[in-house]
Amino acid sequence: MLERLFRKKKTGDRGNTIQPSLIEAGEDTGEKIKARNGMIITVFNNKGGVGKTTTTINLAAALIKLGKRVLLIDVDAQANLTTGLGIDPLADIEEQGKKDVTHLLTETKTLLPSTIIHKQWKDISLDIVPSHIRLSEMESTLIQTVDVDRVLIRKLKNYKNDYDFILIDPPPSFGKVNTISLMAASGILIPTQLSPYPIRALEYVINRAQAVEQSRDEPLPILGVAVSMYDKRATVLKQEMTGRIQNILKNVPGGENISLFPESTWVPQLKIVSSTPEKGYPICEAEFDSLLTRSDKESAQEAFNCYSEMARHLIKLVEQGK
Repeated sequence: MLERLFRKKKTGDRGNTIQPSLIEAGEDTGEKIKARNGMIITVFNNKGGVGKTTTTINLAAALIKLGKRVLLIDVDAQANLTTGLGIDPLADIEEQGKKDVTHLLTETKTLLPSTIIHKQWKDISLDIVPSHIRLSEMESTLIQTVDVDRVLIRKLKNYKNDYDFILIDPPPSFGKVNTISLMAASGILIPTQLSPYPIRALEYVINRAQAVEQSRDEPLPILGVAVSMYDKRATVLKQEMTGRIQNILKNVPGGENISLFPESTWVPQLKIVSSTPEKGYPICEAEFDSLLTRSDKESAQEAFNCYSEMARHLIKLVEQGK
C-alpha cells in the first residue's frame, strides 16, 4: 500500500543550552556521516487543541533516541513549539538579532543554516527553526510573493539529507503558511483526539491534503492518524470514536490508504504531558527535573514510551514506503 502512496505521479529547564546550529553552509566537520535521505513530515490538523505541537516535540525526541537526526520547523506565529523547547522568541531571537522562520520564508538570501538554533539536553540534541509573532504580519507579503508555495521546499532542498526527519509544525488553520508547509512535505501525520470535533475535522484535513497534492509533482501521502490525550478508562468512547474514524476513512476518497496508528502509540491523557512544554523540554527529560515528584516522572516515562512506539511505527511506515 505505501509503495503506491510514495510512487511518483505519471503526470525547570535543567541541563539544556541554546547553541548556534551545528550545520553551517560549507562546514566540514571532518566526520564521515552516513548519507541521509530526509523525510519531511508536516504534522497537520486544522483543529486546534489536539496535541499537535506536543506530539511534534516528543515524537522528535523519540526519533532522536532511536538514533535519528531531526530538524523541527515552527511555522506557527504563536511559536508554541519554539517556547515549548525553551526558546524565548524575544530574548533568544529578536534581542539577539537572530533570524527565524519569517526570514526564511520572506527573504530570498536567507538560507536554512542561518535560522537554526541547536538545543542540547542530557541526551537529546535537536535543531530547531524557531518562529516569532512577526510571522502573523506576513500573510499579505507571502500571498504577493511569486511561487511562494514552494519557498520552503526550495530552502530545504540542499539540506534535507543532513537529517533523517524534518518535522514541520504549522498553525491549526488553512492559511498560506499551511499551504507552504504541505507543499514542502514528503508526507503528512494527522494528530487527533478520540472525541467528536477533532474526528469530524479529519475529513477536512484529508480533503485539504488532496487539494494541495494536485499542485505538486510528487504524491502527498497521509502517513496515518496519531492519537493523543487518550483516556484509557473511556472504553465505550474509544470504540465509538475509532468506529467514526474508520467510517470517515472508508467514505472519503483515498481514505483506504490511511490508517489509525496502533493503540500502543496512543499517548495517554496525563497532566505531565501538557505541562512539560511550559518547562521547555521534551517529556523524556522530565526524569532529570528535581522539581517533579516520583509519580510525575513515572507518568512522563509512561507517556514517552508511547511516543517511542509512535516513532518506531513511523520509521517502519517510511521504510516500507521507500
